[in-house]
Amino acid sequence: MNINYSLILLTAGMLGLAACSSQRTVGTRARDAPRGVAQTSVNTTNDPVLVGVTSKFLALDSSAVRVYVYVDAVKDRSPLSVADFDQLYNLNYVMYSDYGSRDRLAYGNVPLSPANVTSVDDKLVIQFELKRPKDQNYGVLLMEISQTGTLKKVLNDLPVRFAGQRDSDRLAVFEQNSDLPLRRHFVAQNEPVLIRSLDGNTDPLLVTYYSHGFDAAASPINTTPRTGVAT
Repeated sequence: MNINYSLILLTAGMLGLAACSSQRTVGTRARDAPRGVAQTSVNTTNDPVLVGVTSKFLALDSSAVRVYVYVDAVKDRSPLSVADFDQLYNLNYVMYSDYGSRDRLAYGNVPLSPANVTSVDDKLVIQFELKRPKDQNYGVLLMEISQTGTLKKVLNDLPVRFAGQRDSDRLAVFEQNSDLPLRRHFVAQNEPVLIRSLDGNTDPLLVTYYSHGFDAAASPINTTPRTGVAT
C-alpha cells in the first residue's frame, strides 16, 4: 500500500510540472506573435506597388509595331512619378512564336526615361518599338516589369500581329491633343476624339454606331436578343 501511494504522488507531481511547462511555452508564443505581425506591416507601408499592367500595340508599318504598356503604380497611396518609376523599375521582354512554343524570336531591355514614359491621368504609359522578326507575322510578347534590388515583378503578355490583319491593329481612338491611344473602351458625350493610324493614312473610314438607349445587362441565362437601331 505504501508503494502504491508513492506512485500516485509521483505521477501527480510529473503532471503538474508538464502543465506548468506547457503554460510557459504557450505564453511565450502568444507574446512573440504580435511583434512579428507589426514589423511586417511597418516594413511594407511605403513600398511602391504595381497595382495593374495592361498593354496594346499599333502597326507602324509592315516591319514594326509600337507597343504601349499602361501601368498603375502607387507609393504610399499616391501615384508614382515618372522619375521614381524610371529609377526603381526595369522592363524586359521576350517574344515567342506562340503561347505553347519556346522558339524565341526576339528579346531585349527597354531603357526607361522621360522620353518613353509618360504620366496620363495619374497612370504611367511606356511606349517602345518592336521590329518584326524575319519571316514572322505573329508573335506572343511576354513583358516583365521588375523592381530593382528586389524579387518583385509583374508579368504581362500581348499577342502581336505584324501583318495588320485587323482594323484594331492599325487604328485607335486618340484624345484630340494626345499621341497616346485611349486606355478606356468608351468615349464621353461631346468629347472630341480622333480615330487614326500611326502611318498617317487618311483614307475614308466608315463608322457605325447604335443610336439606342440600352437597358441594364440582362441575366446570363436570358437568351432573348435585344434590338438596336443602326444608323
